[in-house]
Amino acid sequence: MGFTLFGEKYKYEVDSINIGIFCPDGTLLIVLKLKDGTYKSIDVNLGAEKYKSLCKENDITNNVPVLVTQEHVNKLDKEIKPKYKWGDWKEGYTFFMDPFYRREKLLVYNVRTNGKRVQVEFDGVKAMASCNIEAGDQFDYKFGRELAERRLIAKLIEKRANSYYISKINKTN
Repeated sequence: MGFTLFGEKYKYEVDSINIGIFCPDGTLLIVLKLKDGTYKSIDVNLGAEKYKSLCKENDITNNVPVLVTQEHVNKLDKEIKPKYKWGDWKEGYTFFMDPFYRREKLLVYNVRTNGKRVQVEFDGVKAMASCNIEAGDQFDYKFGRELAERRLIAKLIEKRANSYYISKINKTN
């Protein structure tokens, strides 16, 4: 098992966490074993409140460095990851070439984002584009919206083609 660790100026392919020490000032010092076999030490400031919370949860005396296990790191990681909340639906529009009538059509749809994903919806059909922030992607609303629009149009065309052919089959039977 391993994972990728990202920072502002680094990206490490981590094999395991060798040792971690959580200091009273909220700094987490970690020695990582990288997938290439080398070791790297990093420090992350999680804040004094996280330190106090860890001490309280584990009955540890405050104001002493705490040895951190993989279990503690996993728990802290879950708490650190941002929570994404969907915004309100807004109206959006795009033009596309209708393959059935061979002309350009206007599609007015609903769109919303949560800062990681963009979701579009028309007549109960939804499509989405998401950003893999953990892999280092930068969220780009415009790019995500345009990608979700294309996926929505593809779904709408597929739905229409299927309903057309199903109605033809039903009429011949």
